[in-house]
Amino acid sequence: MVPFRKDLNSLRALAVAVIILFHFKIPYFGNGYLGVDIFFVLSGFVITGSLTNRKIGSLGDFISQFYVRRVKRLVPTLILVSLVTGICTIALVYKPGFSIKTGLYSLIGFSNHSLLNASTDYFSSSTQLNTFTHTWSLGVEEQFYFIFPIIFWLTVYFRKSPQNKLLFFVIGIFSVISIYLFICLNNVNQSMAYFIMPSRFWELGIGCLTSIFTTYIRESKREIKIYSLPILLLLISSLFIPHIHHVSNTISVVLLTSLLIILIKPGHISFRIFTQKHIKYIGLISYSLYLWHWPILSLSRWTVGIDLYTALWQTPLMVILSILTYKYVENTLRKSTWSLKSRNTTL
Repeated sequence: MVPFRKDLNSLRALAVAVIILFHFKIPYFGNGYLGVDIFFVLSGFVITGSLTNRKIGSLGDFISQFYVRRVKRLVPTLILVSLVTGICTIALVYKPGFSIKTGLYSLIGFSNHSLLNASTDYFSSSTQLNTFTHTWSLGVEEQFYFIFPIIFWLTVYFRKSPQNKLLFFVIGIFSVISIYLFICLNNVNQSMAYFIMPSRFWELGIGCLTSIFTTYIRESKREIKIYSLPILLLLISSLFIPHIHHVSNTISVVLLTSLLIILIKPGHISFRIFTQKHIKYIGLISYSLYLWHWPILSLSRWTVGIDLYTALWQTPLMVILSILTYKYVENTLRKSTWSLKSRNTTL
């Protein structure tokens, strides 16, 4: 049984905080976009742990239960935010067609390809005017979810093996190929390297490998006597490195996130920081906060602009909408019964 990691919500809080600071264009947070890469590692870690805790025989039942949990976890909030954002976009944006198209693609998990096909540069000023640009990362995750549970079942359940050695090997091979693709594409087509799932697979894959490794450490009762605080400080400092080194920055943030997950444990200063109630709560609402923050900023760029004074109401608006969405939509619907069989999810 893989135990629940209460400290991971605070790592989500760190990720979403630096993303928002980056999108506010706060000085010295030029690498805040790497918060998405932290999310990818966390997603791979949590999904692998969740599947490890499930004992399901047939592939059909295994896949169906996996997707029911994913839909309940992700879709209701996405639909709500997309609906509100779409209405506001039509009302406030000049020529809203491409934004609406991106939003529609986001509902089926392919907004990243919509943006790529439009030759979108994520770091260009025009991208900030698309009210659904941020959904590209959901597309990457959802496309990963199409293949990962099948790989998991074939390497673990189908073999009736209690060990995850084959899964570790297979995901490791795919991750090496993916990171090679990521590096190569950055030399010829940065947008493709940024948006497509194959060049991002390795980040979620590192999360999967981290989950398998931590399970091995726990079950073998081994202890790694390395403090996690230096790793946390290195991770935070990587967010200040100039963007020109974006490839090496991305790799370092992914690896440092993995190390932090492995090393952090009760008794460490970083664990005490990450188990603070208010920080953990930001992590709990991080999905809703991620979905709401971008439309508010993008629509503001079309209307009132963004500066110190507007941030005084834009930030509370993001937080209030996220709290309400988490409480009444995200948390409520994922724990509700959608069919004759209740499949709740806490992921």
